Amino acid sequence: MNQSIETSSVLNHYVISDLEWINFNWKAIENRVKFLRYRIFNASRKKDFKTVTHLQQIMLNSSANILLAIRRVTAINRQLSGIDKIRIHLIQDLMLLDFSTYKPITYNNLIIPKTHRKQKLLKIQIIKDQCIQLIIKHALEPQWEAYFEDNVYGERPGRSSHDAISHIIQIIKLYSTNKWVLNIDLSSYIFQLNGEVILKKLRFFPRIDLIFRWLKAGYITKNVYFHTTLGLPQGDIITSLLANIALDDLDKVIKMKYSTSTFNSFYVRYNGAIAILVEKKDTAHTLGKIISGWCINIGFNLDLEQISKTFIPDGFNFLTVYIYSNAQDNRHLSVIPNEKAIKDIRDKLKNIWMRGRGKDILWVLDRLNPRIREWCNYYCFYKSSQIFKDIDNWMFQRSVRYCKRTHPNKSWTWMQQKYFGRFNIKRKSKWIFGDKESSRYLTRFSWTISRQYIPIQIQASPDNMLYEEYWCKRNATGITNDKLWNSSDFKIAQRQKHICPVCNNSLYNQEPIEKHKIVIKKSTSRLYTFNMIFIHSICYQCIKYAFKTT
Repeated sequence: MNQSIETSSVLNHYVISDLEWINFNWKAIENRVKFLRYRIFNASRKKDFKTVTHLQQIMLNSSANILLAIRRVTAINRQLSGIDKIRIHLIQDLMLLDFSTYKPITYNNLIIPKTHRKQKLLKIQIIKDQCIQLIIKHALEPQWEAYFEDNVYGERPGRSSHDAISHIIQIIKLYSTNKWVLNIDLSSYIFQLNGEVILKKLRFFPRIDLIFRWLKAGYITKNVYFHTTLGLPQGDIITSLLANIALDDLDKVIKMKYSTSTFNSFYVRYNGAIAILVEKKDTAHTLGKIISGWCINIGFNLDLEQISKTFIPDGFNFLTVYIYSNAQDNRHLSVIPNEKAIKDIRDKLKNIWMRGRGKDILWVLDRLNPRIREWCNYYCFYKSSQIFKDIDNWMFQRSVRYCKRTHPNKSWTWMQQKYFGRFNIKRKSKWIFGDKESSRYLTRFSWTISRQYIPIQIQASPDNMLYEEYWCKRNATGITNDKLWNSSDFKIAQRQKHICPVCNNSLYNQEPIEKHKIVIKKSTSRLYTFNMIFIHSICYQCIKYAFKTT
């Protein structure tokens, strides 16, 4: 393989080959963007707006920022045909792009049915526009990371829904006098926010004109063009950040109304899901009126159905879990998947079973197992063992129905011998559904091991240089991972120190990852743990191309 090519010298020509893309020093590129984010965050903390604007302009013009945005977006869209050629053209276009004259292209929207006879619009974006949005987001996000309240978790770097759930549990245990929880769901209203409110808050941003053009970009549905009024578009990369910026005023309103030293101890927000702990039901009612009035000022009326006041010992829903108390003092809490989450996973699995009628068993396994692992990896931090067993029993019934539909003229004994057996030698069950020819089988929910989630420090931000060592240690533990909670997979990642060996960056940097076998020449080794490795999908594509050209 050729030696590494200097990024700056290559970018001067704006014409980059596939091999040159492979040999970029991605570690240095990511460090450059991270260092600029550090500086923007620190200047924003000091309220040095002139320096913030200057650094944001540097970030927008940075070739490292452009390359990193292209890498992240093309990694997400890696399954598109001809993505490698698109990547090269993107570099040439974005390096020469004038943001002041760029006009977002009209999007094509698809109408997707939702539950309760509702519909939503899915925006189909072009990759170039996604890259530009990510470039803008890298410049805008660290500024607002310095402003956001510590108890806001939705769509922020380094934070997850697990952190929000852990925070609300800590609040309930610590302040047992707060017996009522005010639950508000603004998720269905976020895209109705008045864009003018956001533009006023971004008046010092260098490329506010581009954000304005995004907000008013039209769309096409069923070959009919619609001109949008100012509001947040659905599906954009930058939409979640703009929504947090708009809802930041709501956080400040609640903080000013109940300005006590323990404010951060009873208020948690994750995107549009808000949970507020209060002592009395009357206080919750008053607070609900204040929030409804704020919603009217920014362009929408909040339905009373979206506001619920619940007595904590009776239990309440927050995000996708159900939290209830085993005692009146609120010190013994249990967290389980809520009914909606269970119904959703059953509907998804049932849909796969129905589409698999008459198809090969391997087709069914290839689609069921990833769904099962993903759901179990999320809920393994909660008291889910009984629910896992219940879903396993339901899955067994679905597998029996699959066998009977596939072979209606065969006996049950024949089906049992063909599809069921002790496929997993570590388990005693002889009723595991699988394929005896390939030895592949259906993963069970109940095999998932319960784990303890370690929440982040409430004031820690990846853009704060003071917490750089903290985030290095946290990433090295793999706790930020949401994909590899299978014990054998986790051992592989742990052996790598959760680092991609190709680009030397964290495995969990928002890019898809793949597991591959390390093939040694003249070796016939089997698929054991010690000869497997995890790398980013885009890094694997680079390796494949490098071997083809050598």
